[in-house]
Amino acid sequence: MATPAAVARRRILDTLHQWGVIGEVCDDVALVASELTANAETHTVHGPLQIELTLDRHHLTIAVRDDSPAQPVTRRVSEVCEHGRGLAIVLALAHGLGCESTSTHKTVWATFAVPDEQLPAVPSGLPFCPGMAWSRSFTDGLAA
Repeated sequence: MATPAAVARRRILDTLHQWGVIGEVCDDVALVASELTANAETHTVHGPLQIELTLDRHHLTIAVRDDSPAQPVTRRVSEVCEHGRGLAIVLALAHGLGCESTSTHKTVWATFAVPDEQLPAVPSGLPFCPGMAWSRSFTDGLAA
């Protein structure tokens, strides 16, 4: 059975390809999705996780929601530590990173600038109007 991080990575890549997004940004978003999902899986109490991917004309946002209100923390790790580098990877790849939390859950999001050459003129199968955003949410297969 695939891990929630693997499921998220595959669904993110499938969605980006359906939307016609190409290039390096796809790999970066898939890796960040994997990291954020793995963190959420580690820290959630009951699951399931929810992932939302949103694309507007030049920005892509991935948001991962879990049922833990605890904010993520970047840590300094030694070169022999096996864990603790996820947020550092996200910070290195994403244009922005944030977290919103309540007493019952949190949503961690990362944004990416999408260069014109990595966007299609008109995404396949989708109507396009300037400023229009596409969004897709995933929950099934992401139980923690």
